[in-house]
Amino acid sequence: RGEASYKLSDNWTSQTVVSTSHTITDGYYSYLYDYGLYPTNVFTRLINKQNGQTNTFDIQENLIGDFKIGSFRNRFVFGIDYLTATSSDYSSGYAFYGSVSPSGQLFPDNPQTPEVETAWPLTTAGVDAALATQPNGVNKSTQNVISSYVSDVINFTPALSVMASVRLDRFENKGDLEGAGAYDQTTLSPKFGVLYQPILEQLSLFANYQNSFNNVAPALVGDPNDGPQTLKSFDPEQANQLEFGFKTNLLNNRLNATVSYYDITVSDKVMADPDTPFNQIQAGEVTSSGFEIEINANPIPGLNFRGG
Repeated sequence: RGEASYKLSDNWTSQTVVSTSHTITDGYYSYLYDYGLYPTNVFTRLINKQNGQTNTFDIQENLIGDFKIGSFRNRFVFGIDYLTATSSDYSSGYAFYGSVSPSGQLFPDNPQTPEVETAWPLTTAGVDAALATQPNGVNKSTQNVISSYVSDVINFTPALSVMASVRLDRFENKGDLEGAGAYDQTTLSPKFGVLYQPILEQLSLFANYQNSFNNVAPALVGDPNDGPQTLKSFDPEQANQLEFGFKTNLLNNRLNATVSYYDITVSDKVMADPDTPFNQIQAGEVTSSGFEIEINANPIPGLNFRGG
């Protein structure tokens, strides 16, 4: 990761951030799964050989300003961000390798096969023999994200400030080596906020609204008994949050409190079509709302209370 800042003037700064990463998975991996085929507390042991890697590259350019228009102070940010990530996975499939209980008892036979197995040695040779019949994956995919965003915080008075921002996000999934599963989505995400201090540096009232999103991959739909399934695209899932409350800073910084109410609605969630078993629809919705309270007190030097 590298970062370079250049002071263009007393009011403007250019910030450039470049980062890369390289991660690999290489080796044996085991997974315990409760198939419900045995008595209580017996877990099937699945083993595979991991072989994958992911490379990412990200570059971000920000133009940061702190200036006045008339008597109004503006803290302004405009930025462009480009991220590309390429993942490849050549791991083996998962092989059954006995079942175990938390006490360590081994259940070697696989009830899903006609053969009767007797032992599963925890050795490299034993695991390799079980994996010899498992196919190796040949999966490679690339995802690109290019975003542009602009934000401004305006101080209309020393007690009143307003923030507005918007982000435009272009997501592209190139799919696998043959291009299968490729899709792209473009989303506009706004954010607004207001802060008012009836008592400067002691009492603040705030409210904000923000939108976020989650890109959704296409899904195969259609009854396979009626012919080939088709690929159905979806819009990004949307989350909208409204929050308001107050913050205090009293008794010479000895009593700080934050009380807020939030309401979040996530819409356009992909779900199974209740009328057609082999279809997916964007009709799901999840809501979350509640209060958050946090209090920090420092009644005497060296003694702190915190509750939430």
